[in-house]
Amino acid sequence: MNKLISPKIISLSFAVLVILFLVIFYAVAWQEPTQAPPQGNIATPLNTGPENQTKEGGLTLNTGGSENALVIDQGKICFGSDCRSSWPRAGVILTYQMSVSAYVQGNTYYSKGISYNCPEGSNAIQIYCSTIMMDARYGQDFNACVCSTGGRTASLTQQVSKCDSYMGYPDCSPASSCTPYTWYDSGGLEYMSIFCELPPTACVMEFQCGVKQAVGE
Repeated sequence: MNKLISPKIISLSFAVLVILFLVIFYAVAWQEPTQAPPQGNIATPLNTGPENQTKEGGLTLNTGGSENALVIDQGKICFGSDCRSSWPRAGVILTYQMSVSAYVQGNTYYSKGISYNCPEGSNAIQIYCSTIMMDARYGQDFNACVCSTGGRTASLTQQVSKCDSYMGYPDCSPASSCTPYTWYDSGGLEYMSIFCELPPTACVMEFQCGVKQAVGE
């Protein structure tokens, strides 16, 4: 036996639905944008696209406990302007070594210098500089190896020896280049000579790249 629904119940149900609709519409009422597109859009989320992406707030990774929290496939890791291709090794300070030798080209002797620039933010600190004494036979020794540091740069130069002999009295000094020469007087006697000499071995310099620290650090 079918029972008819009372008209009062139908009216009451309809009224309840209308009231619920009005409440929901009020809660999520349409609000007119305050800026023209694309202004006012929400920030683009991090994605797999090729464009560089930025995020104003902090970034927390690996809350799920993955074995590798962050993998850098290519490129450098930058902390501000300090960019590195690998992680620094804690507690390890590398000592660098470089060597250089003067040389002869044609009839001229030439000194030679080399240099090395430490990474940005560090300073070259000299640890060792070899000593090669020259012209001991004339009693006028000088060190053929010149080591220097300034800021990030470490430099090493090996000089040649140039001896001017004027009427048998030699005067030797370091030089950047030297060409042997002999001048004879009218009688055929040696009047002035220039002798050149290379150091017997290469000059060696050792240095480290350190970071300056403020007093008290």
